[in-house]
Amino acid sequence: MGPPQIEDIRIIKGPVTALFSQFGYKSGEYISQSEARRTIDNYVRNNKLQSTTDPSLVHLDKLLTSICEPKTFIESPESTITNPIFHIRFGDLISQALKNLTTAYRIIYPNMSTPVIWNKKEPPHIHLYTVTKAGKKLTRIAELEDFHINPDSFSKQLKIHLACSAGRTDDQQYPGKTVIQAQGVHLVAISKLLTESYSIPKRFIKGYTEPDKKK
Repeated sequence: MGPPQIEDIRIIKGPVTALFSQFGYKSGEYISQSEARRTIDNYVRNNKLQSTTDPSLVHLDKLLTSICEPKTFIESPESTITNPIFHIRFGDLISQALKNLTTAYRIIYPNMSTPVIWNKKEPPHIHLYTVTKAGKKLTRIAELEDFHINPDSFSKQLKIHLACSAGRTDDQQYPGKTVIQAQGVHLVAISKLLTESYSIPKRFIKGYTEPDKKK
């Protein structure tokens, strides 16, 4: 069925809403990073704020001044006490504007037409880790269901690939959630299984372990 697609997005809120509202966005709406960048670029172009002598600089009008930190300002040679003129590098403007937006994630599952909004600072991840119980090393896998991986089917895969016992277990870290446990230490093998068989990107596997490089 394939893994979910996970996209970084932003939630419009705070002072920067005044900028995005000029392009039809409302406070609380979600916007992709590429859309946010394009909107900021359009604001600069529509208001003719790009420097004619140095295209990498943007003139700071009242609105942009309110959403950017003073330490990013560059004073213009034409600036005076009575008429202060400041610029900002375009890259810094993008960073400052995005920093004013709340981070979230849009998850598109293969079997669902409507995306799921993950309204947390960190993206969803599968947690791969080891524990020791009664002197025995065990490997545990949590949060599989956030990626629509059936825990019981995954347990069967582990039994086949690792030739060890595997099944559900309880873990105080994840109360009320399904955690899979396999006997032995299998971080490398399970990392490979998740990335190759389930196509889960490494960045979404907490505890991902690369195989040792051959000397």
